[in-house]
Amino acid sequence: MSGSYHPPGSFLGRETGRFSVRSCAVSSEEKERAQVFAHSTFLPALIGWMKSVEGLPQDSTIKREEQIFTCANSPRALNARSIGSIAKGKRRRKIA
Repeated sequence: MSGSYHPPGSFLGRETGRFSVRSCAVSSEEKERAQVFAHSTFLPALIGWMKSVEGLPQDSTIKREEQIFTCANSPRALNARSIGSIAKGKRRRKIA
């Protein structure tokens, strides 16, 4: 699971910044563990990160670049392929 911040003008030419959230399918055996992780760890951390980005001044250098948020200790099935491929060359913040 991951989250991204896209600065103004970088995503479909939008004039405002935009957040997106990415996840992947999990097996039925992983479903309960994934739900617990998402609700108890990932979503609260993601919301905190989003608020911190939104709270920055408009001229902040951080708000002018795409930002990637990932959450450490996510279940293996949730982290496998999607996060590593989207984070190349971009700032990434990991939350424990």
